[in-house]
Amino acid sequence: LESTKAAAELVGWKKGRKEGRKEGRKEGLQAGREEGLQAGREEGLQAGRRSEQLNIAKALKQEGMSVTLIAQVTGLTLEDIEVLE
Repeated sequence: LESTKAAAELVGWKKGRKEGRKEGRKEGLQAGREEGLQAGREEGLQAGRRSEQLNIAKALKQEGMSVTLIAQVTGLTLEDIEVLE
């Protein structure tokens, strides 16, 4: 009777452990996906901001504003602005 009970507990423990690992992997994958999506969104936003900064700088440069002032206004480097046409 005791050995049957111990065997049943061992089987239950193994099953629970297996299910726990499976659930843990599932949760880990979901968290990884969410983290990846968030990182992708942030990269996209940064790229969009940079593009907008460059567009503004280009327009200001075409209007004759000084490169130094454009750098102060946009946060771009002088080198970034000087290569704009």
